Amino acid sequence: MEISFRKAALQDLDEVVSLYAAAVRRMNENDIWQWDPSYPNRDVLREDIASGSLIIGRAEGRTVSAVAYNLKSDDITHAARWQYTEANYRIAHRLCVSPDFSGRGAGRRTMLFLEELLRSEGIEALRLDTVSENEPALGLYRSLGYEVRGTRQYERGTVYFMEKRI
Repeated sequence: MEISFRKAALQDLDEVVSLYAAAVRRMNENDIWQWDPSYPNRDVLREDIASGSLIIGRAEGRTVSAVAYNLKSDDITHAARWQYTEANYRIAHRLCVSPDFSGRGAGRRTMLFLEELLRSEGIEALRLDTVSENEPALGLYRSLGYEVRGTRQYERGTVYFMEKRI
């Protein structure tokens, strides 16, 4: 399967919202409560697109993956013992793969594309977080070389804060 990547445009919004809604349904069916029907929502995704920070992957005529990146953080910057404290970094948010394309390498290729894009912009490290129940995401991030730099307990479980020099 060939995937092409580009920054999302506002005309992609409906398809991106549908992608995330399908992923949330699948995650919830598998008792992964990282997201819910209220997040990520249309407004969050529209803001990602408007800021130029949402990358989408397209294959077979439709959007199959998405990931946002920026410097915005709720508590991710304060909740971990980051190794690359002097590095120019970004934070990846909301990596999403269509359930129809799960297990076909779309998540891996999306993250590799993001890493290459950021490297070309002079970014040296990438940070992210995921919940402990999201074993597919944890496995992906670990296989790509991300290391846990901290954890935090929330109502729904443990959040892992991860980082990689890119």
